[in-house]
Amino acid sequence: MMKKSVFKKLNFPAYVFHAVHTFFVKNKGRTFRQKVYSLLNPTPTSGELHHIIDHVIVISVLLSVVSIILETVPWIHGPFQKEFYAIELFTVAVFSVEYIGRVYSCCEEPKRSEEHTSELQSPMYLVCRLLLEKK
Repeated sequence: MMKKSVFKKLNFPAYVFHAVHTFFVKNKGRTFRQKVYSLLNPTPTSGELHHIIDHVIVISVLLSVVSIILETVPWIHGPFQKEFYAIELFTVAVFSVEYIGRVYSCCEEPKRSEEHTSELQSPMYLVCRLLLEKK
């Protein structure tokens, strides 16, 4: 017979709810930018929610890679074309939200100077970044 604690660990919605609640308690009184930084980077106030978000990002990367590999096989791509498109939309959304969050909260990093922060938030930086990714 399995222990009761094993079943508690399998209760994912309660685990996420507890992580969110703990995050808000630890970050009470902090700015939105500081909270975003704590979600995307390990800090003393990050808590378990940071680990959950990290796992979602890693799973999205793996899902995207596997999807792109399988999409190149014609007999797999044909019947699952809509599913591949849905996976692509989901992963692009996750990566876009992460990127926007990192750019928005990058000035909270103690090591980063104001000069680098303004460079990251400039429109030309984003244009250059997009052009370099196309190559």
